[in-house]
Amino acid sequence: MNEILTELHKQHQSGQQKYTYFLLTAAGACIGFATDKAQGVPLYLGLVFLTEAVLFWGLSFYFGCKCATSVQILLQSNHNLIALENGVHPQQPQHPEMLEAALKGVKSASDEIMQKSLNYNNWQFWFFVAGGIAFVLWRITEIVRLAPKG
Repeated sequence: MNEILTELHKQHQSGQQKYTYFLLTAAGACIGFATDKAQGVPLYLGLVFLTEAVLFWGLSFYFGCKCATSVQILLQSNHNLIALENGVHPQQPQHPEMLEAALKGVKSASDEIMQKSLNYNNWQFWFFVAGGIAFVLWRITEIVRLAPKG
């Protein structure tokens, strides 16, 4: 049963990492695409949407980086917890009360890091979506601006 849980955890972790990196790559590509599309476009009010799109995608990229970093910190924290529980941590407390306090502290830190990671992941997704919406709005303003008058 323990092997099944370990394998499921590995698959979940791998899937989550792929998702985070996919959104990071997509946000970077969107920023490049939007920048390319903006070349030669005259200044007008509709560029606010394009600016927002690039800003939102930049924020998505930032939160994706924060998510990836927090996952690495969480893995280290979990490693420390397992090492403490098995008595092999390099700074293993010898006194039972100190060990209990260390375990409680590491568990608390892991929970906090996990919550931050989930928040970063959510912000990454929603800023990516917001960038897409802003970009579509800009393209609509471009169609209207370039439409034949009359």
